[in-house]
Amino acid sequence: MKCPTVFIHKGSSNYLKWALYQSRLNNSNTILLGDHSNEHYKTSFQFELIENLENPNSQKFSELYVHMSTCSYQFEFLCFNRWFVLYEYMVRENLDYLFHLDSDVMVYTDLDVIANSFLNTYEACYHIPEQEFREKRWMAGAGCSFWTQKGLMKLCSFILEQYAYRIDELKDKWKWHNENRVNGGICDMTLLYLFYQKNKETIGNVAFTVDEKYCFDLNFNSGDNYYKKEYRTTRSILFNNIKKISFKNNLPYGRNLRADKNIAFYNLHFQGRSKIFMFPYYTGVKSMNDRISYVRFAIPFLWNRLTTMLRNKAGHFLHP
Repeated sequence: MKCPTVFIHKGSSNYLKWALYQSRLNNSNTILLGDHSNEHYKTSFQFELIENLENPNSQKFSELYVHMSTCSYQFEFLCFNRWFVLYEYMVRENLDYLFHLDSDVMVYTDLDVIANSFLNTYEACYHIPEQEFREKRWMAGAGCSFWTQKGLMKLCSFILEQYAYRIDELKDKWKWHNENRVNGGICDMTLLYLFYQKNKETIGNVAFTVDEKYCFDLNFNSGDNYYKKEYRTTRSILFNNIKKISFKNNLPYGRNLRADKNIAFYNLHFQGRSKIFMFPYYTGVKSMNDRISYVRFAIPFLWNRLTTMLRNKAGHFLHP
């Protein structure tokens, strides 16, 4: 069986379609764990309701969780809870390993080949950018990540134990955010970083470039990957920096400034406002109805972005 590629998403977001269909171009075993609003995808993909995967560990975490973030409670809790849901799915389906993709990730390669190269060495693989522990950045991204059942079981246990017995470590970081007026706080990326610190020998880092040829993208909105400002960027129609990408044989390439050469990306992570680029970066066939649907999505998206930017600029002008 080919390596399962699993998305977890609540809601009927326009961009989810393109993440799913892009994955299926190279990964036939593409699965969505969703809700009733996106249940219609079960006619095209393997599908399971998230509510059917709630489990005792999910309940235990809900009792332990303390919200310490400038993002909403609902958002942060869902980000944590997905790991318990995903582990429950692996156990029920008797899956030894899988790739997990955020619903704003487009993947451009056969992940089965990569999964098999990881199996003999790692229990999990995800992004851990260069950082010092003392900086309190404590960030690791699992938007495009490889998991064995054992590795995910250990992560879920680690999250529960951290909140039950080592929550002071998290409270200290949250205090630092408040004292320094820094957005963010405690999220699942914080726990993924701490989990890596405890298990470096069994966790691979997909931020590294392989043989100076390939790598996984951490965030399309930035030139950062493992190193800061590692890749060439350009200005987008949203007036923000994005990775400067060119395609060759349906693979996206970026210019690595440290190596001074083009590197192929296995994926692109269209985080936040860059979701508007997912349809243009889809490499499959696009129908006229697809294009019309995208325009209907893009116009209000761009309008909201423009009005937000103008409000911010007006605020800076009135309150310099």
